[in-house]
Amino acid sequence: TKLKEWPWAMGVLSQEKADGTFANGNLNADGAFTFLSRQGTIYPMGEMEELATEMRRFMPQGFQYHGEILVEENGVILDRELGNGVMSSIASGGKFEPGQRPVYVIWDMVPLEAVQAGKHSLPYARRFTAIVTALKNSGAKSIKPIPTRICKTLRQALEHCKELVAQGKEGTVIKKPTMEWKDGTSKDQIKLKLTAECDLQVVGVLLGKKGTKNEHRAGSLSCVTSDGLLKVDVTVKNEKMRDDVDANQDNWVGSIIPVLFNDVMKPSESSDCHSLFLPRMAEAAY
Repeated sequence: TKLKEWPWAMGVLSQEKADGTFANGNLNADGAFTFLSRQGTIYPMGEMEELATEMRRFMPQGFQYHGEILVEENGVILDRELGNGVMSSIASGGKFEPGQRPVYVIWDMVPLEAVQAGKHSLPYARRFTAIVTALKNSGAKSIKPIPTRICKTLRQALEHCKELVAQGKEGTVIKKPTMEWKDGTSKDQIKLKLTAECDLQVVGVLLGKKGTKNEHRAGSLSCVTSDGLLKVDVTVKNEKMRDDVDANQDNWVGSIIPVLFNDVMKPSESSDCHSLFLPRMAEAAY
């Protein structure tokens, strides 16, 4: 998309790229509320009743809401790795620890009938204004509009992204105020985020997951930094590369490959090593 040709004079919406678990929130006309994952899995709502109550109390019924679930612990939002780990547990029937609760940050609302139709013509600026208006002075604790800044120039949008990255966040999503909603990708909204490249050494070849078409073929490359402090698995890029890895594993193990990533993740309970967020082979790699 040609960003310089966007309607900056109207005010482009620059929104924080939330570091949570994506969820569609369906609020039916009868007040029933459910969360669905991106794949359509329904979350158990027993642990999120306070959030559901606020949705029924403050938000218009008959809409699907789009946003991300963050996890707050003792008043502080947990880092992405920890928060998403908690939500994975909740999705499997787990419970929040004492002091933890979910917070739903919302960036869009679409009538349920429009979701079924796959499109909605109301401009995005009006849809988001409806969210802000519903929550303004509501006192809601578990639902919030996504933090947003109105930018009148591309430079302002890039500065906003830079500020958030400096705070350790992923970046921003900029959206045309005139953007219509459709079920699919849109050039009227663009992610701005930090992307960096590093060189990693391949130390092993991992087979594809059991039950998949690549179960007995190369699925990813186990990679490390030269100091051994970072380890990550990088998915094999394409079928041409997979054929080559299968046929020449000895050539790949010990080789150095360029990897793109969006963040460095700290060691966790499951690993003493650092890792990378969204690692993938650089275009020039193969």
